[in-house]
Amino acid sequence: MRRLRAQAVARWHAFGPRTRHWLINIWIGIAIVTILNWAGHGLRLPIVVNAQNSAFDRMIRASAAAASDGHEGLPAPPRLVLIEIDDQTWRDARWGGGEPARPPRELLASLVDGAFQRGASQVVLDIAVEGSTGREYDLLENRLFAARLDAMLTAPWFGADRQLVLVRTLRQPLPTQGRLLVQAAKETLPFAEGFFDELRESPDIDAVVARSQGRIVLAAPFFSISPDRILRDWQLLQVVCARTGAPSEGVVRVIPSVQVAVAARHFGLPAGAEPWHEAAPVARCAPLPFEAGMRGAVPHDPKLPIALLAQADSVVASSWHATQQAFSDLGVRMSAQMPRADDLGNRVVFRWANAPSVVPAIEMIFGQVRHDLRGRVVLIGETFPETADHHFTPLGDMPGAVVLLNAIDSMTRHRIVGTPSAWITMPLALTMIIVVGYAFARWSSLLGTIVATCAILAVLPWISFSLFKQGVWLDFALPLFGIQMHKLITSLEESLVRRQRAATAARRHEAPFIEGLAGAQRSETIPPKEGGLP
Repeated sequence: MRRLRAQAVARWHAFGPRTRHWLINIWIGIAIVTILNWAGHGLRLPIVVNAQNSAFDRMIRASAAAASDGHEGLPAPPRLVLIEIDDQTWRDARWGGGEPARPPRELLASLVDGAFQRGASQVVLDIAVEGSTGREYDLLENRLFAARLDAMLTAPWFGADRQLVLVRTLRQPLPTQGRLLVQAAKETLPFAEGFFDELRESPDIDAVVARSQGRIVLAAPFFSISPDRILRDWQLLQVVCARTGAPSEGVVRVIPSVQVAVAARHFGLPAGAEPWHEAAPVARCAPLPFEAGMRGAVPHDPKLPIALLAQADSVVASSWHATQQAFSDLGVRMSAQMPRADDLGNRVVFRWANAPSVVPAIEMIFGQVRHDLRGRVVLIGETFPETADHHFTPLGDMPGAVVLLNAIDSMTRHRIVGTPSAWITMPLALTMIIVVGYAFARWSSLLGTIVATCAILAVLPWISFSLFKQGVWLDFALPLFGIQMHKLITSLEESLVRRQRAATAARRHEAPFIEGLAGAQRSETIPPKEGGLP
């Protein structure tokens, strides 16, 4: 063993100082890459996640103006049109008398009818048309809107190849509300540990949706805000509790996001073939009580208990598996596992700060120009400031309707953003480690950082940009972050070497003086030889 160790040491010292330094830097680089990947994807450390978010935002801004035809072999992304209820429309006297508290349902129905009559393949109504408790006029308007939808089902221009997506909102649990502590419910309700978000109902409209045979579907705008207050992420499916009629009875249901519902029909999923509902269990749940001071209710944590979260995850996983299989049968590959919060696949690839094509709603209804919407996906939404539906995104502030347009484009163009295969990432990582290691072995920490950063920026962003257009994200934030860590380690090494050299030089400088001082002391203490001079 000692002999083998001596041979290894001899072989190591056979390399030159610079080569030894280079090899040490390669091992340091491997350790840094391993730690950063673990910190970024495993621990989700804020400093690493912020660097990744910043790099992703810069790539979105860089690619926003670049043309992309989508993935080869898939249908071309749909042409999107926004029928905009802007400030001018909202203040117009013809729009519900001007500045109405809620959009007039009759005019919304006219916008939907007009879009389909002009040839739109899909229409997304990004305005919640839901029931109301205690306001008879609102309920009457919803009944009239439902009657218009019912008449549309028999119209020749609303065939099986057309689809209307109605956006619904969710009622979330409040800390002051509680779950009913009823023993019978505990025994019969599989999800009695707490409340799911409740799907807001509209009985008359829901009845028409049930008769539409998949031509009218419900969806919800599921997005989440990052800690830095930027909207980056979406959610594809969500478990909700839908009422069945009785105040305290409901059924578990899976609701798709708007982008999933639109993409399913765009990629060729037949009307009524909704895979996300098939895998949901036929289970009852307890909707939220309407009464604020309901007897038998106790305050509870708004975060659902662990058991309920586990059951919800199971339902979503099963529903996503069915959805993924349905897309796969259409030749559209999706990730096997549904992306979770902060996953790369949860990111929206924004392309527009404003809608690519806009038609004012007041012009759509009362204008003389007949807009051609053949084959378009049309979204009807509000953009005036008073809606308070504005969000800050990587491309700046934008209305919720434009966020939805970007999400639809991102899903149909890129599907779910993924990472490159190991056949790409591993050689690139090894090449970067070798280049960075040589730069720090050849030059000082400052100059080595400049050389390594320039080398990385000359190659990696270009590769990342080319892959990004195909929905593949090669993260170049971690390599640059790794260079800074390597610089820190190299600076510490250089500081230690300087201290050692200074200490060695000081010892060498002090040695002659100490020897002379010692000689003088010896001459004073040695007695003179006999016979010598006194």
